[in-house]
Amino acid sequence: MITVALDKTADDARPWIEGAAPTHPTLIDTRHVMADLYNVVNVPTVTVGNVVTTKESPRQPLFVEALVPIYVGQMQSTADIVAAPAGTRMVIETANVRCYSTIDQAVGIDVHHTNVVNPVLTMIPVSMVSGGGMIAGQSFPVHLEVDDALTVNSFRTNGLGNSQCAVAFSGYAIPLP
Repeated sequence: MITVALDKTADDARPWIEGAAPTHPTLIDTRHVMADLYNVVNVPTVTVGNVVTTKESPRQPLFVEALVPIYVGQMQSTADIVAAPAGTRMVIETANVRCYSTIDQAVGIDVHHTNVVNPVLTMIPVSMVSGGGMIAGQSFPVHLEVDDALTVNSFRTNGLGNSQCAVAFSGYAIPLP
């Protein structure tokens, strides 16, 4: 990552650069060459490029959620599918899991790439007893790149009571290569 200041002189940019104290290279473009090359019309502007500095499509924010209940007598839920928007790759950076159960028992989430047996994520959030039941919630940093879909299941330690988990995935979507 680099920062480019578009200013008339180095002295105009200096207080801003010193105030930010960046740990990455900072350049000063007094001729506004970068603005012309990358069509920068407002500052601040973020430009994403690959190793040969070609412009790539911007990242689109992504938020998708799966809700997976488990009913009396079941040890796991019916699967919920979370699909990538058409023509995009989901890049998931955070999974926020929240669960509850009508009795005190561990409840968690398995996440699979569709049609793959072994989970790519298993998350059991930190829980606490609430009344006669259990509530849990936790944010997990992850890195998943998904071109098709994810299958989400919840599971628990026994088949008593009702339980439910939800997972909210956040990150961004980019066009498929």
